[in-house]
Amino acid sequence: GLPQAEVSLIRVVNDLSTPDIARATAVLELAPYLSPLSGQVLERALKDDSPLVRIAALRTLEMLPPANRFPFAGHLLRDELLAVRAEAGRVLAGTPMNQLGVADRGALQLALKDWFDTQQFNGDRPGSRVNLGNLQAQGGNATAAEQFYRQALKLDEDFMPAYLNLADLYRALGCEVSEIYCDPR
Repeated sequence: GLPQAEVSLIRVVNDLSTPDIARATAVLELAPYLSPLSGQVLERALKDDSPLVRIAALRTLEMLPPANRFPFAGHLLRDELLAVRAEAGRVLAGTPMNQLGVADRGALQLALKDWFDTQQFNGDRPGSRVNLGNLQAQGGNATAAEQFYRQALKLDEDFMPAYLNLADLYRALGCEVSEIYCDPR
């Protein structure tokens, strides 16, 4: 939180002799400081040779409104690595489809399928179910989001992120929460 933090983080990101994991962490830590200066660093990080840095840059890009992300990271929908492609699909999921050409729409749908498949692969973990619910909630599909959050709670009735996301969903829908079930007003 110090005034020089942005510049210090940029220095770490730009130092190619620094391990990729440290550079990726610095990219993530840039999120609260995004400015024209760090924005240029973020753009370069989205094209970095290291997949760790590219994934971190995608996550930092979430600080921008969904409609503004695609011009920076659309190319990552076609990344050679599944982890990068899938994360790009998740981060770019909110892109208005009318802003995309046919080829980009197809690439986004394929990357989202990759992300969905990786979450399904880990579907026996409540965190994966919450992730799927979050994507559905972001896309405005409250019914599917609720189902995924409930699946997470069936897997682990003490999994707090599922309760929190379910409560947020109900609040956004204007529902009263009574024991965990939504009673619309």
